[in-house]
Amino acid sequence: MSNSAHSALKSLVRPYVKRILLKTHPDYFAQDTVKKKINAASLQSLQNVLSPLLKGSAQNTTKAHSEKPTKLDFYVKNGGNRSILKVEHKFPTSHAISIVEKWYTAASLLELCKKIGIQVMPSDIDAIQSMIDTLNKESAAAKRGRAPPLSLTQVFADELYRSHNMDPASIMPEQTTSIADNELLFFPPKMSEKSKAIMVEKLQKALPLLRPNRWWRKIPIVIVDDIADIDEIDTAGILVFAPNMSIEDMAAYVESSLATKEEEYQKIVRGNSYSKS
Repeated sequence: MSNSAHSALKSLVRPYVKRILLKTHPDYFAQDTVKKKINAASLQSLQNVLSPLLKGSAQNTTKAHSEKPTKLDFYVKNGGNRSILKVEHKFPTSHAISIVEKWYTAASLLELCKKIGIQVMPSDIDAIQSMIDTLNKESAAAKRGRAPPLSLTQVFADELYRSHNMDPASIMPEQTTSIADNELLFFPPKMSEKSKAIMVEKLQKALPLLRPNRWWRKIPIVIVDDIADIDEIDTAGILVFAPNMSIEDMAAYVESSLATKEEEYQKIVRGNSYSKS
């Protein structure tokens, strides 16, 4: 695995590992020694499973590993009704060695997160699946004796690493300008330049988490002054954002409404085509 691909993998996985630790810490069951021991043992096993992803070096091996799957049990407290949930999860291997095994392990980690109630960004799921698909295609091409001229894995890993490690303060003016240059991005006529700049910067930060390949420059985007203004306009076939939406709100909004917006916009486009013919 290239250094950038390995760095991308680590930067994607690490935040979820911290959230799992906070959600399943053994000390939450200080009065129940059985559950405390089970969580402690599972966390240790999880650390062993993830060690090749977090500490291992970048290896170019495609050799599969024969380790058996690893089963973990966690007890999780439900804050809402104070109930205790037992979560069972099985990782495909106890010690991933091949490149693709490491990404399958990362995919399994996100599945564990969802089971124990940790929010998983759809863009992270897509990123992992895209890398797995790319690796499988490259492996198939190599077996046929036709390695692709350009390493798609490298290209994808570079972009993933960039999106997960971009420092907002390091955004170059031309990058910010490219956001505003989207011909399908519309601002209110009376919005101040300062508010526009704030919204452009927020979009720059949020885009890597919003699956932009599906809608950026493909579906109209309208910016309103306040999230409360959304109910006052016809939003059929358009995505609507406001400066006072958090990045998490934007991600949830895109995830829940994108399919409908795509369908609505296509109907509008087809309707306009028919009216001109």
